[in-house]
Amino acid sequence: MLLAWFVLFGVTSKWWLVRLDVVTILPARLALRSPSGHVGHNSCQQATGATLKWWEFVAIPGKTRPTEAILFLLLFFSLALRHPAPAAGEMAWQAAAPSAPRYIPVTRYDPERDPDADLAKALAEAKRTGRYVLLEVGGDWCSWCHVMDKFFADHADAQALRERNFVTLKINMSFANENRAFLSRYPEIPGYPYLFVLDADGKLLHPQRANEFEDGDTYNAPRFARFLTVYGPHSPSRLHF
Repeated sequence: MLLAWFVLFGVTSKWWLVRLDVVTILPARLALRSPSGHVGHNSCQQATGATLKWWEFVAIPGKTRPTEAILFLLLFFSLALRHPAPAAGEMAWQAAAPSAPRYIPVTRYDPERDPDADLAKALAEAKRTGRYVLLEVGGDWCSWCHVMDKFFADHADAQALRERNFVTLKINMSFANENRAFLSRYPEIPGYPYLFVLDADGKLLHPQRANEFEDGDTYNAPRFARFLTVYGPHSPSRLHF
């Protein structure tokens, strides 16, 4: 960015070649001075040449006016102070710092999954985002489990409410894997799908029969939305249906 400003001002106001003189000559003047503080004969000539070139830069009419030179220097230092180079240690830390792994929700009833590992990740995501965890227990054999999936797919507002308040985690229960050890921690399940609301520490807050939301061949949107609101993390009260 700073180099782009130099190029722009060099092209528009003919300071480009003059800027090269300043950058290459001023360091030479400093290098010519001896440790005792004296400057040799040849060095004096070179230093005088550098002084003349600097004087040409700031004062000789027809090339660069003094006001323009001062404005140029002010622009240079203001940009340098506004955009300082990051420290080498900070750059190395940014390059080496690993990015936090992105949470991938479990949206399928998979008998091969480890529910304990899935729950640990869901709880970590709930703590990070200020939500609760909603366990959906069921299986691919369960017709109303598929009805629930279709219900949320068809009701974007209910799906958005669920995602805003909960990290949803599907737990498989089938002949292939009943996950007895995992589900034994929770109340007995009378039917499927069945819902458990957990806080971000894994504490059970509310077990919920999904059939209480049934309405014909689907679910009742207002009743389901009320459940997702009342048992969400921001609800002022916990009302039972």
